Amino acid sequence: MLQGVKDGYAIYLVGESMSPEFEPGDILMVNPRLPVLANTSCVFYARSDDEPKAMVKRFLSATEDEWRVRQFSPDKEFNLGRAEWETRHRIVSKNFR
Repeated sequence: MLQGVKDGYAIYLVGESMSPEFEPGDILMVNPRLPVLANTSCVFYARSDDEPKAMVKRFLSATEDEWRVRQFSPDKEFNLGRAEWETRHRIVSKNFR
């Protein structure tokens, strides 16, 4: 799925907040070059001086200051501040655990 995709990468998922779409142990394929569309799942990256922080959520919408996202377990919507969570990359497929 990522063959020939410049800067494409895969991540190993931990946590259950996106179950049943993604389960712990799934390998998620990410294409950072594709535009992020509403209702697509993404990896969000936060600024950090220590360790990189990342989370996988469903992108819903954006304002100038926030991303609106959804998780499935437990099912809830919330906002991520764009100043902290600067980067989002689109998930394009998964390999099951």
